[in-house]
Amino acid sequence: MIKGKILNILKAPEDWEIIQNTDGFADIDIEISISDNINDDTENEIDFSQDSIYARIVNEESGEYITPLINLKGNGQIFKCSLCKVPCGGPYLLDFVLFDRQKNIECPMVGNRRRHFYVGDIYIIAGQSNAAGMGKGFLTEEAEMGVHILRNLKYWDIASQPFNDFDYSKQSMFLAFAKKIKKQTGIPVGLIPSAMGGSPLSRWLKDENGDLYKKMIDTLKSRGIKAKALLWHQGCSDVWGISGNLEYIGRFRKFTEDLRKDLENQDLPIFTFQLNRQQIKDKAAEDDFAYDCLREAQRRAAAEIKNVHILPTIDALNMSDFIHNSKSSNIMLGERLACQVLKEIYGVGGGISVPQILKAYFVSDNELKLEFSNVCEFLYAFESSIGDFPIKIEDERGILDIADYKIAADTITLITARKPYGNVFVSGQSGSNPQNIIIDYGTQIPMLCFSRFKVGKGE
Repeated sequence: MIKGKILNILKAPEDWEIIQNTDGFADIDIEISISDNINDDTENEIDFSQDSIYARIVNEESGEYITPLINLKGNGQIFKCSLCKVPCGGPYLLDFVLFDRQKNIECPMVGNRRRHFYVGDIYIIAGQSNAAGMGKGFLTEEAEMGVHILRNLKYWDIASQPFNDFDYSKQSMFLAFAKKIKKQTGIPVGLIPSAMGGSPLSRWLKDENGDLYKKMIDTLKSRGIKAKALLWHQGCSDVWGISGNLEYIGRFRKFTEDLRKDLENQDLPIFTFQLNRQQIKDKAAEDDFAYDCLREAQRRAAAEIKNVHILPTIDALNMSDFIHNSKSSNIMLGERLACQVLKEIYGVGGGISVPQILKAYFVSDNELKLEFSNVCEFLYAFESSIGDFPIKIEDERGILDIADYKIAADTITLITARKPYGNVFVSGQSGSNPQNIIIDYGTQIPMLCFSRFKVGKGE
């Protein structure tokens, strides 16, 4: 502090902030003001006219100077500088000093520092309750330096559970996600948790309700935050009402277009989850149909919209309640997501290959074949009985019973109990809470659920 003056930080990294890097570095703009100290209670008698204000970034752990002293230029009241090429990493300290040119003395400006910030990658979290985090259970997840969150969209903090105070959040999947990303890449991770429990897609569409979308965008823009990707888990509130789930693809496409335009990033990756289980006893048949429609819309959205990725959740059998994933399921899904992001964004590891339906066609009157993509080893149905096999066949007369099935690597052959009539469709892992699933035995990843996939007349 200068005799009779106070330094006010107007623009600088916040304590605990993660700053998005570009090609491994970040340029950090600094702006301060100088105002009169009414109390004038400082002990250092320094002639301000003979001194210059400098800033630098220091590694808090090693004490290494990350940047040299950079002079803040100004008009006597407002002073600015840019600290360029700050490398990915941290923890960093922003230090302000006075340099007395006559005496060649460096004087620290005590109390005017920013601490514990990093340069890394930032991920936005959006959607509803399973994105906000509702997991319960007795597993330990420790906080970790270099994995931070913008808590309550108000201030940066080290990431610890629960993430938010404004929602009924408990344990989120995204701490496990962020820690795995940091472990595999060495890059610090910042999380922007914007999800809200119970929120339908309309609250994320700027041309509909759009309140949550606007809050998220305003937060990112006001803070100058650039993001590496969006992490999205949503859909439960759009299941009921046929018009809602059948129109989900087009509405979700509009969400992605608006988001990328408003964030000025047309290639922003979006990572999504297919809708998780709903465990309700004696549920109505229309509930199962509605879940099938929504999951199919999500599967197709990832296939049809550029740079949108999807992961299954149907094997998350441990639940906190009838609709929310438990803590153990969240950790599994968070690490699964990290593997996908590591492959798609960082080119690290083998990633996650998610089996999904590719073709369906008849090879004879009552024999049809299903082909799947992204199978690493072979499909496995846990030795399911014919009656419990998780594939459903329908034609224009109703359900076509399966007389026999055979699995060979990435194909499933089905024999129908009667000759099909008219248009034929197949569905996989149907219903809000399917009792059996099909996985890739090598990766243990389940296939994506699919609904009313049309069967062709021949290969």
